[in-house]
Amino acid sequence: MVFEVLIDGKPLSELALAFEATLGDDCEGGYVGALGSFDVLKNAVKTTKNDRQLIMPLMCECGRWECAFIVCRMRVGSKLVRWSHWQHDYRDESYRPGDFDGFDYSGFTTLVFEKSAYMQELKKAQRIAEAFDDSEQNPA
Repeated sequence: MVFEVLIDGKPLSELALAFEATLGDDCEGGYVGALGSFDVLKNAVKTTKNDRQLIMPLMCECGRWECAFIVCRMRVGSKLVRWSHWQHDYRDESYRPGDFDGFDYSGFTTLVFEKSAYMQELKKAQRIAEAFDDSEQNPA
């Protein structure tokens, strides 16, 4: 089970594609949500104890995260959660020098969430993931 992140009702993947369109013709991607039930169940709430963590909300639409993925730094404060410092492993020249032009994702928007609403959405996702995982382990 994978969760799609929605920002003001729009999938995060659409925002990433719109941003990439500003980078030129050489930058083409297709993304899907990459936050799976394990991430939500085991890691999401723990991140409130680590104020800076790398997360992977998007991966290549082919379904193989190894193909391509977009990561960001998540910072959890007392009232806000921020996703910033976006990177795409195959579009960041430091990962594959000379292979790409080193598209710069620093211009991709910083996402800011009100912490209590953010935690509420995580808890909803956890309930869905737990129900899904239970049904997988105990089929009718």
